[in-house]
Amino acid sequence: MTRVFIYGSLKKGFYNHQRCNMDKAQFIINTVIHNAKLFSLGSYPAVILDGEEADIVYGEIYDIPDDVFKPIQQMEIGAGYSQRTISINDENVEIFVFDQDSSGFKRVVDGNWTD
Repeated sequence: MTRVFIYGSLKKGFYNHQRCNMDKAQFIINTVIHNAKLFSLGSYPAVILDGEEADIVYGEIYDIPDDVFKPIQQMEIGAGYSQRTISINDENVEIFVFDQDSSGFKRVVDGNWTD
């Protein structure tokens, strides 16, 4: 089981939630992370962990079983994301972040992916 902060197409109600069997994951809480910026890469978002305290990203925390997490991990890393561990409420949580140049992408200023 892996605890993960989800902020984009894996959130409940979005296309990858069902496609990636997230119904097998246990929803924990809606939350935000600070010091992070959200960008639109077109049909999906990316988080970059270089913001200021006022920069927030909204998301959901799930406990994801290994048989569900492994394909998600492969999908995210294959799309150019890196897996990182961050602390939310004094607890370690995994997140997939974008480590590439974001200058050509549109910032989602309110930090909430709704596309």
